[in-house]
Amino acid sequence: MTTLVLALALVPLLALRALAAAAEVMLANAPARPPGRWPPPEAVLAATARATAHLAGAASVGIVATLVWRSAGRAWVVPAVALVTPAELILCDLVPRGLAADAPARRRSLLGSLLGVVAVVLAPLLAVERGLGRLLGRPDLPLAALRQLGAWLAARPARGPLEVSEAGLVARIARFTAKTARDVMVPHVDVCAVPDTASVAEVVALVQERGFSRLPVFHERMFNTIGVVSSLDLLGGMDPHLPVTAVMREPLFVPESKTLPELLSTLQAEGRNLALVVDEYGGFVGLVTVEDVVEEIVGEIQDEYDAPQEHVRRVAPGVFVVNARAAVSEVNERFGWNLPQGDYETLGGLVLERLGRVPKPGDGVQAGRVHIEVTRSSARAVQELRVRERRAPERSG
Repeated sequence: MTTLVLALALVPLLALRALAAAAEVMLANAPARPPGRWPPPEAVLAATARATAHLAGAASVGIVATLVWRSAGRAWVVPAVALVTPAELILCDLVPRGLAADAPARRRSLLGSLLGVVAVVLAPLLAVERGLGRLLGRPDLPLAALRQLGAWLAARPARGPLEVSEAGLVARIARFTAKTARDVMVPHVDVCAVPDTASVAEVVALVQERGFSRLPVFHERMFNTIGVVSSLDLLGGMDPHLPVTAVMREPLFVPESKTLPELLSTLQAEGRNLALVVDEYGGFVGLVTVEDVVEEIVGEIQDEYDAPQEHVRRVAPGVFVVNARAAVSEVNERFGWNLPQGDYETLGGLVLERLGRVPKPGDGVQAGRVHIEVTRSSARAVQELRVRERRAPERSG
C-alpha cells in the first residue's frame, strides 16, 4: 500500500516542479510590481517558484530512490537516481522554461496570486536559500548549467520565434544528455588556426579576411594547440609586431567523450564561450562553442564556423544534393531514410566506411532504400553527395 501511495504521489510532484519552473520564467519576463502590494513583488515570487521546484525535485528523487530500494534492493538505488535526475531536470525544468517564456500576461497574474500564498509558507526556506547563495557566491545552486540553458531559451523568443516545434524540442532534449563533445564539435580540418610564430598584424589580417572572432594558436603542428586568441584582444593601439603568444589566452581543453550537459556546465563555470576538444592522446581534434551545444536543443544557430548553405537541397522529386557533413541522424529524422548508424556521424563517413577508401566523384553506395553518389570530393574527404530515393513498388489489386 505504501509503495502505491508513493508512486501516485510522484506524478503530482513532477507536475508541480514543471509548473514552478515555468512560473519562474514567466515572472522573470513580467513587468516589475511595486513592493507592498498583493501579490508580492516578482523577485519574491520567482524565489518562491525556485524553492518550490527544488523541494518538488528533491521529494520526487527521494520517492524514486525509495521505490527502487523496495522493489529492486539497495544496489540499484544509485544507478536509478543517476538516470532519473538528469531526465527530470530536463523534462521538468528545461522544457517548461522554454515553453513558458512567452506565456500570456493573465497566466502570469494567476501564477503570481497562487505563489503569493506559497511565499508566506516558504519564507524561512527562502531566507536560508538566499543566505547560502550569498555565502557560496552561487545564487542558483543546483546544476546552474541547465538553468543557464533554460534562461537562454526563455530569452530567445524576444529575438524571434524558435525554428522548432514543441514536439521536436522535446525530442531534441531527450537526445541531449546522450551526445558528447565529439558529436557537435567542428572538426579540426575545418578550424581556422594560426601558428605561434605569427605576429599580431598577421592575425588581424586573417581575422579581417576570414571573419573569425576566435582562433586557436598551435605550435608547429595543428594537433599541438597551445592557446586561443580573440579578436577583442587585438583592438586598440597594440604593437602589430608583437607575437601572437603575447596576447593569446590559455585554452580550455575538454575530452571528446564529455557529455553535453557536463560540457555546458564546464563552459559556464569557466566563463568561456569556446573549448578545444582533445582525443585520448591529448591531440587537438576539434572546436566546440556554446552555440554548438545550445543548437542541439533549439536547432541550427548560424555562427562563424557554420557553412552558410543548407545541408540538404531537393533538386527533383526524390533526388537531393547533400553536404557530406550532414549528420546521419539529422537526415534520418527529416526524411525517414533509416540510414544505418555506425562509427561515423555524417553521410560522408557512411560512404567512407562502405567503400574503405576516399571516394572519387561518381562512386556510390546503396544504403537501405536510397542510393548515395559522390559528386564532389578532395584528396582527403567527401564534400558533396547526390541522394536518390528508391520508391517501393506500388501493389496492384
